[in-house]
Amino acid sequence: MKILKLILLLGLFSALSAQNKTLLEAYLDKDFKLLATLQEQERIFTSDDESSFYRALFERDGDEAVKTYKKLYRESTQLYLKYLAADRLQDYYYARGYYTTAAEYKQYVADHIRDIEIRRS
Repeated sequence: MKILKLILLLGLFSALSAQNKTLLEAYLDKDFKLLATLQEQERIFTSDDESSFYRALFERDGDEAVKTYKKLYRESTQLYLKYLAADRLQDYYYARGYYTTAAEYKQYVADHIRDIEIRRS
């Protein structure tokens, strides 16, 4: 599952600007030290939604982070951020034992990877 998720997320990689690629690469590599440095340099974010997503990664209050991810999932016009938010929500709900809710986000991730691939070409 983790390998498939990594492969799918890497599909997003080539569709992004250089700044987005740096952020996404650090996220996929779980390089939180680099992410923290990048997050402090707000000038690298290409949108408020992108800033919100990466700030949520460092939010100490899990409920606040979930609120941010849910908002991005519902409202973001940036497909890759909506996709990444769904991925984070899937992991969160699965870890909490809410398997039905996790499955709904997992389904979104599975259903929309093709949309991301089409936009990339």
